[in-house]
Amino acid sequence: MSKFGEAIGQWELNIDDTDMILKPDVNDVKQVRNILVQNTKNKVNLFDKISEFMQGLIVRAYPEEDKEHIKGWVELNINTLLEEVMIAFKWQKREEIAKVKLQQEQELKKMMSDD
Repeated sequence: MSKFGEAIGQWELNIDDTDMILKPDVNDVKQVRNILVQNTKNKVNLFDKISEFMQGLIVRAYPEEDKEHIKGWVELNINTLLEEVMIAFKWQKREEIAKVKLQQEQELKKMMSDD
């Protein structure tokens, strides 16, 4: 594989005790970018669009798996998958996501203790 092809690479994910290796291509990169642009312009449901994208990517990698099972699994894990998409496409660093999640957790605990 060329050095430019390697930049797209593969995603090795472990989500909810499920190991996956996904191999996005250039069209996948374009599709995610378009999803994000449309979300900004038309206020489409980002989670629905990312869910559809991830389902397609997983079905392509694991065509023998039941599509309805994949759909359900994606829906259950959509927040984590969205984070992984952001990291994979280098739009966000894992450390930054962890920092934001920690801040949100601390704010929630504070709100709950104030009651």
